[in-house]
Amino acid sequence: MPELIINDENYKQYLVGFRGYYGMWLSDEDRRTAKGFGDLGIPLIPEREWDEVIDMLEKSQATIRQLSLARGLECLDQGSSNYCWVNAPTHCCEIARLVETGRVFSYSPASAGAPIKGFRNVGGWGSQALDYFLEYGLNETVDWPANAIDRRYYTTENQQKKLAHKTLERYVLNSWEERGSCILAGIPTADGYNWWSHEVTGVGIVKGSHDLRIRNSWGMSWSDKGFALLSGSRKQADDSVAITSMVAL
Repeated sequence: MPELIINDENYKQYLVGFRGYYGMWLSDEDRRTAKGFGDLGIPLIPEREWDEVIDMLEKSQATIRQLSLARGLECLDQGSSNYCWVNAPTHCCEIARLVETGRVFSYSPASAGAPIKGFRNVGGWGSQALDYFLEYGLNETVDWPANAIDRRYYTTENQQKKLAHKTLERYVLNSWEERGSCILAGIPTADGYNWWSHEVTGVGIVKGSHDLRIRNSWGMSWSDKGFALLSGSRKQADDSVAITSMVAL
Protein backbone atom coordinates (compact mmCIF):
# COMPACT_ATOMS: atom_id res chain seq x y z
CA MET A 1 0.00 0.00 0.00
CA PRO A 2 1.13 3.63 -0.40
CA GLU A 3 3.38 5.08 2.28
CA LEU A 4 1.29 6.74 4.98
CA ILE A 5 1.85 10.41 5.80
CA ILE A 6 1.05 11.21 9.43
CA ASN A 7 0.62 14.94 9.94
CA ASP A 8 -0.92 17.52 12.27
CA GLU A 9 -4.38 17.04 10.75
CA ASN A 10 -4.70 13.26 10.75
CA TYR A 11 -2.45 12.02 13.56
CA LYS A 12 -5.27 11.22 15.99
CA GLN A 13 -6.45 8.30 13.87
CA TYR A 14 -3.10 6.60 14.51
CA LEU A 15 -3.43 6.80 18.29
CA VAL A 16 -4.67 3.23 18.43
CA GLY A 17 -4.18 1.34 21.66
CA PHE A 18 -1.44 1.52 24.26
CA ARG A 19 2.02 1.08 22.79
CA GLY A 20 4.02 1.47 25.97
CA TYR A 21 6.50 4.32 25.53
CA TYR A 22 7.16 6.30 28.70
CA GLY A 23 10.01 8.54 27.46
CA MET A 24 13.78 8.21 27.68
CA TRP A 25 13.98 8.69 31.46
CA LEU A 26 17.23 10.66 31.18
CA SER A 27 17.95 12.95 34.10
CA ASP A 28 19.40 16.42 33.59
CA GLU A 29 22.76 15.03 34.72
CA ASP A 30 22.47 12.15 32.22
CA ARG A 31 21.87 14.64 29.43
CA ARG A 32 24.85 16.76 30.47
CA THR A 33 27.22 13.80 30.59
CA ALA A 34 25.86 11.66 27.75
CA LYS A 35 27.72 11.54 24.48
CA GLY A 36 26.10 13.75 21.88
CA PHE A 37 26.32 14.63 18.24
CA GLY A 38 29.70 16.32 18.64
CA ASP A 39 31.19 12.98 19.71
CA LEU A 40 30.01 11.15 16.59
CA GLY A 41 32.78 12.37 14.31
CA ILE A 42 30.45 13.24 11.43
CA PRO A 43 29.70 16.71 10.06
CA LEU A 44 26.54 18.60 10.88
CA ILE A 45 24.76 19.08 7.56
CA PRO A 46 22.76 22.34 7.43
CA GLU A 47 19.16 21.69 6.43
CA ARG A 48 19.57 23.92 3.37
CA GLU A 49 22.03 21.33 1.99
CA TRP A 50 19.91 18.25 2.66
CA ASP A 51 18.28 18.01 -0.79
CA GLU A 52 21.67 17.82 -2.50
CA VAL A 53 22.76 15.02 -0.17
CA ILE A 54 19.45 13.17 -0.61
CA ASP A 55 19.86 13.31 -4.40
CA MET A 56 23.33 11.82 -4.15
CA LEU A 57 22.24 9.04 -1.79
CA GLU A 58 19.20 8.07 -3.86
CA LYS A 59 21.19 7.94 -7.10
CA SER A 60 23.74 5.71 -5.37
CA GLN A 61 20.99 3.50 -3.89
CA ALA A 62 22.56 4.27 -0.52
CA THR A 63 19.67 5.44 1.66
CA ILE A 64 18.79 3.32 4.69
CA ARG A 65 15.46 2.46 3.04
CA GLN A 66 17.08 1.38 -0.22
CA LEU A 67 19.73 -0.66 1.57
CA SER A 68 17.14 -2.35 3.81
CA LEU A 69 14.88 -3.31 0.90
CA ALA A 70 17.76 -4.48 -1.28
CA ARG A 71 19.10 -6.75 1.46
CA GLY A 72 15.70 -7.94 2.69
CA LEU A 73 15.83 -6.39 6.15
CA GLU A 74 12.21 -6.45 7.29
CA CYS A 75 10.70 -4.23 9.94
CA LEU A 76 9.83 -5.62 13.35
CA ASP A 77 6.34 -6.56 14.48
CA GLN A 78 5.74 -6.12 18.18
CA GLY A 79 2.39 -7.89 17.92
CA SER A 80 0.43 -7.69 21.17
CA SER A 81 3.47 -6.66 23.20
CA ASN A 82 3.89 -3.22 24.77
CA TYR A 83 7.57 -3.25 23.84
CA CYS A 84 7.83 -0.43 21.26
CA TRP A 85 10.45 1.16 23.55
CA VAL A 86 12.76 -1.78 22.85
CA ASN A 87 11.63 -2.59 19.28
CA ALA A 88 12.74 0.78 17.90
CA PRO A 89 16.34 0.65 19.19
CA THR A 90 16.50 -3.05 18.28
CA HIS A 91 15.80 -2.15 14.65
CA CYS A 92 18.52 0.51 14.92
CA CYS A 93 20.90 -2.31 15.88
CA GLU A 94 19.79 -4.38 12.89
CA ILE A 95 20.44 -1.44 10.57
CA ALA A 96 23.81 -0.72 12.17
CA ARG A 97 24.84 -4.34 11.61
CA LEU A 98 23.65 -4.18 8.01
CA VAL A 99 25.62 -1.00 7.32
CA GLU A 100 28.74 -2.41 9.00
CA THR A 101 28.71 -5.93 7.59
CA GLY A 102 26.32 -6.02 4.62
CA ARG A 103 24.54 -8.88 6.39
CA VAL A 104 21.02 -9.11 7.76
CA PHE A 105 20.71 -9.90 11.46
CA SER A 106 17.35 -10.61 13.07
CA TYR A 107 17.37 -9.55 16.70
CA SER A 108 14.85 -10.31 19.42
CA PRO A 109 13.42 -7.27 21.24
CA ALA A 110 12.03 -9.58 23.91
CA SER A 111 15.53 -10.86 24.71
CA ALA A 112 16.17 -7.43 26.24
CA GLY A 113 12.68 -6.23 27.15
CA ALA A 114 11.61 -9.35 29.04
CA PRO A 115 14.56 -9.44 31.48
CA ILE A 116 14.30 -5.68 32.00
CA LYS A 117 10.62 -5.94 32.92
CA GLY A 118 10.77 -9.16 34.92
CA PHE A 119 9.02 -11.03 32.08
CA ARG A 120 5.94 -8.80 32.18
CA ASN A 121 4.26 -7.34 29.09
CA VAL A 122 4.40 -3.70 30.14
CA GLY A 123 5.62 -0.42 28.71
CA GLY A 124 9.00 1.06 29.44
CA TRP A 125 11.53 3.83 29.03
CA GLY A 126 13.67 3.96 25.91
CA SER A 127 16.83 4.48 27.94
CA GLN A 128 16.24 1.14 29.72
CA ALA A 129 16.65 -0.68 26.41
CA LEU A 130 19.68 1.40 25.42
CA ASP A 131 21.42 0.74 28.75
CA TYR A 132 20.72 -2.99 28.45
CA PHE A 133 22.14 -3.16 24.91
CA LEU A 134 25.37 -1.54 26.09
CA GLU A 135 25.89 -3.95 29.00
CA TYR A 136 24.29 -7.21 27.91
CA GLY A 137 23.40 -7.09 24.19
CA LEU A 138 20.67 -8.87 22.25
CA ASN A 139 19.89 -12.40 21.17
CA GLU A 140 19.21 -13.34 17.59
CA THR A 141 15.70 -14.62 16.92
CA VAL A 142 17.02 -18.11 16.17
CA ASP A 143 17.86 -18.29 19.88
CA TRP A 144 15.07 -16.16 21.36
CA PRO A 145 11.87 -15.53 19.32
CA ALA A 146 11.16 -11.84 18.75
CA ASN A 147 8.10 -11.49 21.01
CA ALA A 148 8.67 -14.36 23.45
CA ILE A 149 8.25 -12.91 26.94
CA ASP A 150 9.24 -16.27 28.34
CA ARG A 151 11.77 -17.26 31.01
CA ARG A 152 12.59 -20.49 29.15
CA TYR A 153 14.85 -18.48 26.85
CA TYR A 154 16.71 -16.78 29.67
CA THR A 155 19.47 -19.38 29.75
CA THR A 156 23.16 -19.14 30.54
CA GLU A 157 23.90 -19.99 26.92
CA ASN A 158 21.71 -17.19 25.61
CA GLN A 159 23.22 -14.71 28.05
CA GLN A 160 26.65 -15.57 26.67
CA LYS A 161 25.46 -15.27 23.07
CA LYS A 162 24.11 -11.78 23.73
CA LEU A 163 27.60 -10.47 24.43
CA ALA A 164 28.45 -10.78 20.72
CA HIS A 165 25.65 -8.33 19.92
CA LYS A 166 26.21 -5.39 22.25
CA THR A 167 26.10 -1.78 21.15
CA LEU A 168 29.32 0.19 21.57
CA GLU A 169 27.80 3.60 22.20
CA ARG A 170 24.70 5.76 22.07
CA TYR A 171 24.48 9.44 21.25
CA VAL A 172 21.74 11.77 22.47
CA LEU A 173 20.55 14.13 19.71
CA ASN A 174 19.22 17.55 20.61
CA SER A 175 18.13 19.18 17.36
CA TRP A 176 16.37 18.46 14.08
CA GLU A 177 19.58 19.14 12.12
CA GLU A 178 21.46 16.65 14.28
CA ARG A 179 18.82 14.01 13.63
CA GLY A 180 18.79 14.66 9.89
CA SER A 181 22.57 14.68 9.68
CA CYS A 182 22.76 11.27 11.39
CA ILE A 183 20.13 9.72 9.14
CA LEU A 184 21.75 11.11 5.98
CA ALA A 185 25.05 9.60 7.19
CA GLY A 186 23.39 6.17 7.36
CA ILE A 187 22.93 6.23 11.14
CA PRO A 188 19.39 5.30 12.32
CA THR A 189 17.77 7.03 15.26
CA ALA A 190 15.48 5.71 17.99
CA ASP A 191 12.81 8.41 18.24
CA GLY A 192 10.25 8.70 21.03
CA TYR A 193 6.97 10.61 20.68
CA ASN A 194 4.95 11.48 23.74
CA TRP A 195 1.89 12.40 21.62
CA TRP A 196 1.92 8.86 20.24
CA SER A 197 3.08 7.04 23.40
CA HIS A 198 5.29 5.29 20.90
CA GLU A 199 8.89 4.89 19.79
CA VAL A 200 9.96 4.31 16.17
CA THR A 201 13.13 4.19 14.09
CA GLY A 202 14.13 7.24 12.06
CA VAL A 203 15.53 6.10 8.71
CA GLY A 204 15.17 8.82 6.08
CA ILE A 205 14.52 12.41 5.04
CA VAL A 206 12.26 13.23 2.08
CA LYS A 207 13.62 15.63 -0.53
CA GLY A 208 11.82 18.97 -0.62
CA SER A 209 9.37 18.53 2.25
CA HIS A 210 12.01 17.21 4.68
CA ASP A 211 9.41 14.93 6.17
CA LEU A 212 10.88 12.24 8.39
CA ARG A 213 10.74 8.67 7.11
CA ILE A 214 10.30 6.20 9.95
CA ARG A 215 10.15 2.44 10.17
CA ASN A 216 7.55 1.21 12.60
CA SER A 217 7.30 -2.01 14.61
CA TRP A 218 3.80 -2.96 13.44
CA GLY A 219 4.77 -5.45 10.73
CA MET A 220 5.42 -5.41 6.99
CA SER A 221 1.72 -4.99 6.11
CA TRP A 222 1.49 -1.61 7.87
CA SER A 223 1.87 1.35 5.49
CA ASP A 224 4.60 0.59 2.92
CA LYS A 225 6.56 -2.38 4.30
CA GLY A 226 6.62 -0.65 7.67
CA PHE A 227 7.84 2.70 6.31
CA ALA A 228 5.80 5.87 6.84
CA LEU A 229 6.31 9.63 6.90
CA LEU A 230 5.92 12.03 9.80
CA SER A 231 5.15 15.57 8.68
CA GLY A 232 4.75 18.97 10.31
CA SER A 233 5.18 19.08 14.07
CA ARG A 234 4.59 15.31 14.25
CA LYS A 235 8.20 14.70 13.17
CA GLN A 236 9.66 16.60 16.13
CA ALA A 237 10.59 13.83 18.58
CA ASP A 238 10.64 14.30 22.33
CA ASP A 239 13.71 12.05 22.51
CA SER A 240 16.13 10.95 19.82
CA VAL A 241 19.18 8.71 20.22
CA ALA A 242 21.62 7.50 17.55
CA ILE A 243 23.08 3.99 17.56
CA THR A 244 26.10 3.81 15.29
CA SER A 245 28.00 0.58 15.82
CA MET A 246 28.11 -2.74 17.58
CA VAL A 247 30.72 -5.18 18.89
CA ALA A 248 32.87 -6.48 16.04
CA LEU A 249 32.05 -10.01 14.92
